[in-house]
Order: sequence, then C-alpha cells, then structure tokens
Amino acid sequence: MKILIRGDSAYSREEIMAWCEDETDIDYVFGLAENPRLLQLSQPIQYRASQEYSQKIQPIVEFF
Repeated sequence: MKILIRGDSAYSREEIMAWCEDETDIDYVFGLAENPRLLQLSQPIQYRASQEYSQKIQPIVEFF
C-alpha cells in the first residue's frame, strides 16, 4: 500500500520530510509559504507553463 501525506506549510519540517523519505511507499506533499526567493526562482517555470497552456487552449478557443 502506498501512503501520501499531505499538509500545509505548518507541517513542512525537515524531520517529517526526512522520515517520509526513509520509509518505503510513503510520499509527501507539503505546501510552502510564499516568499520572494521562491517566487523569483519559479518565474521561468511559471512563464513556460503559461505559454504551453496558451498554445494548447488556443485551438479550443478558436473552435468555440
């Protein structure tokens, strides 16, 4: 059985993440509080995702 642990930024601590990584078949997803450094680092990815979305949605928009 696979287990997925999900939590907000209050739970994103090194100890719980290390424990999840040490266990077999346990994955985790923790939200992280927004901060200027993460926003800066993610800008290229966000831009690329926006461009890919626009390219994929354009034929649908034109159809309707």
